[in-house]
Amino acid sequence: MAELNLGACENAERVARAFSSNRSMGTAIALALVQLRSTKQFFVAQASLATVPTILDVAPYAAFGALYFLVSAALLIFANARRSA
Repeated sequence: MAELNLGACENAERVARAFSSNRSMGTAIALALVQLRSTKQFFVAQASLATVPTILDVAPYAAFGALYFLVSAALLIFANARRSA
């Protein structure tokens, strides 16, 4: 599978405009490319910061992980109970 290299932001916008001509699939791909560009910019900006992250920066990620773990565990317990019944 060929790797998609977006390069500069202008290239991502050009690709998004090209895909947006097809309304259904093109719109979804265009939105994904724009989100990929903004996510890439976010992580590059975070990596360039000279400050050490504080607990307030890490806490939302830890909370999301704990919630994900809780929901996954509950779903596994319910699935196991349904199989046993």
